[in-house]
Amino acid sequence: MPTSTLPVISGHEIAIDQYGRYNLNSLHAASGGDDQKRPSKWTRTQSAKELVLEASKSESPNMGFRVLESRKGNGGGTFAIETLAVAYAAWISAKFHLIVLQTFIDYRTGRLNQEKQIERENCTLTYAHERGLQKAISRYVYGKIKSKEKRRAAFAAVHSYLKDRFQVASYKDIPEKKYTQALSAIEQAPLEGVWIGAEQKTMPDDGGIYLSGPEAYQVWQLCMNFNSIMSDFDIRLRQPLKRIGSNVAEDIFDKFRHGHQITYGLLTKFGNPEQPIMRTFGRPS
Repeated sequence: MPTSTLPVISGHEIAIDQYGRYNLNSLHAASGGDDQKRPSKWTRTQSAKELVLEASKSESPNMGFRVLESRKGNGGGTFAIETLAVAYAAWISAKFHLIVLQTFIDYRTGRLNQEKQIERENCTLTYAHERGLQKAISRYVYGKIKSKEKRRAAFAAVHSYLKDRFQVASYKDIPEKKYTQALSAIEQAPLEGVWIGAEQKTMPDDGGIYLSGPEAYQVWQLCMNFNSIMSDFDIRLRQPLKRIGSNVAEDIFDKFRHGHQITYGLLTKFGNPEQPIMRTFGRPS
């Protein structure tokens, strides 16, 4: 029987004793804790007495323990073999019966352990690993960049590189299982001449608004994300909303079209956002 993971229903772990019997009190809590559905009330019903009697005849002689047992003290409660635990769940409600039945099947077949493993694989970085990445980024930036003025841009560049590399909103969202890969990726983040440049150029004082390389890249990313959201809305939401007779879809899409004209113009102006170091973004009217 699997031992590394207890079955969980509605956030409640279902305790199991040394004989593999399920704690009916745990099931009662998972069902909502209705006082009229306590295990003690069920065991006093005629149907429960008949089930226990039949189960005792067919199974107890071969098991060496009782099919249903109530005990007090630490770790106490009413414990029952699986068939009786499922019967108790059915007495509570048909819906709860099906939930318990499926959970027990998943537990016995090891599926719960597999789901737990998948959950662990999808976990984001622990605090200790976050600190590990922060320290590695600091070592990399301070080792490469001597200018204090340029280090801020360098840190932003490394963070952006990690987010793009692992397709996450923040480097803190990198999956735990990819921590080692993330450490190695830091050393591959481009800095010299791409993100911060060898020297900052002096811009003419002509009323224009100028952006550094990292700032231009952020605007470029914003435009690309806007276009991606527009595409997702068109594919996933626009048509379904139209089919149910909603006018909201077209109103939103008209706004998207207007925004797309702006982002298209910006992307055309920026071209490759990684060069040159400074770009004219526009002029105030």
